[in-house]
Amino acid sequence: MGFSVAGLLVGLAILLPSLLLLPFPARGTPQLPAESLRLTLLERGGQVGCLVLATITSDAPGSWWWGAAVVVCVLVYYGLWIRFFSTGRPFLALYAPVGPIPVPMAIFPVLAFLCCAAWLGNWWLAAAAVVLAVGHVTTSLRIAHSLRDSDND
Repeated sequence: MGFSVAGLLVGLAILLPSLLLLPFPARGTPQLPAESLRLTLLERGGQVGCLVLATITSDAPGSWWWGAAVVVCVLVYYGLWIRFFSTGRPFLALYAPVGPIPVPMAIFPVLAFLCCAAWLGNWWLAAAAVVLAVGHVTTSLRIAHSLRDSDND
């Protein structure tokens, strides 16, 4: 273990847009279903694991195509944040599908961390990203389904 500038940059690139919700919260937040404690713990554990493990990886980045995949995932994620802000920050935009991807704002950060794990050769980071996926994507899917069900009422 050591320190990875590349891992730190990936972690910050994923974390920073979410911090914008503090001064600029989503508008029209509806009543949401109760979150599962188990999923919340998995989500938070996966988030901490991804941020910490990406940063303490000392291995030099490997194959450039994995690095390129990280950049593509982050750019798509930023595009989704631009969509959120350019449409007036509606809560629904956080969970809106894009084509066949049901919750892209939950999926692309996970994909970025998985690609980062392959790029840095850190399988512990990959495991943390899988834990994050189980908690974050599942919770986001539950919220998205709840929102769609409430629109159909």
